[in-house]
Amino acid sequence: MLITQGALQQESEVVRYGAGGLLPNKAPPCGGIVDILVEKCLPGTESQAYLQTLLDALRGKYSLIKKSFRLNRAKSSLK
Repeated sequence: MLITQGALQQESEVVRYGAGGLLPNKAPPCGGIVDILVEKCLPGTESQAYLQTLLDALRGKYSLIKKSFRLNRAKSSLK
């Protein structure tokens, strides 16, 4: 819904649900909060490779370490 409203225009942003953030459809247990990192992926082979790397790591093929540095714009890399 945020994306269709024109929000989340940065390359990466943290969205908070729960106390002090957006109100989710279902409240987190014990009034907790959830912070979600949202990254913009544009169509193309670079994004496909990035997403495939994430999927492979989630499937347990290997572990990965993500490093981000915020200078003028957020950048990320996978290892």
